[in-house]
Amino acid sequence: MTNSQLPKRNYSLKIALALNTYLMMNYGNDGYDFDKESGIITFSHPIQGKIKELKYTVIISQTDYVVYTGVSVGVDKNDRESMLKMAEFICRVNKELYRGCFDFDMRDGTIRCRVYVDCDEGIPPAAVVHNSIEYPAEMFKNYSEGILAVMFGTMEPNAAIGRCNTGVKTDLVQLLGGKYSNDDIDSLLTMVGLNLSSG
Repeated sequence: MTNSQLPKRNYSLKIALALNTYLMMNYGNDGYDFDKESGIITFSHPIQGKIKELKYTVIISQTDYVVYTGVSVGVDKNDRESMLKMAEFICRVNKELYRGCFDFDMRDGTIRCRVYVDCDEGIPPAAVVHNSIEYPAEMFKNYSEGILAVMFGTMEPNAAIGRCNTGVKTDLVQLLGGKYSNDDIDSLLTMVGLNLSSG
């Protein structure tokens, strides 16, 4: 369905203005598409990693907006084992996320990220808009290697999660300046919900 075919919807003009202002400043007038009838924004966003480009759909409502971010690859919906393994992987990943989550559509094998922003009938600050756009990109950047490994059967979901979280642990080791042991760091990650073990 093209934007010209989208149904007319009621949405907040203030939220739409905040989002359009951010996107115009960061993507330019031609870098995104805003359908004024439906209050839906679409654009593409390049990222570093195994997955190179994300497709964004931002749906504005009267007091909130939702950012959906998808990729062009998906699991073969006719491969039951692959579908179940991806479902397990997504469940394990979502346990670690707090600003958004991954959605896995069991009907067609597509994977997308979802971020919900409650604006409480106000205008979202530029920092909130920025985070809602950049957080999905970080999610796919951090987990794309695991997503593809499970999708193509080169790694089990449990092992793939550990591979994705390695970057988190490395960043924390550098941040702490080598003052703590690996066991201490694993305990800290577990305490905040980032369990790198087989759990």
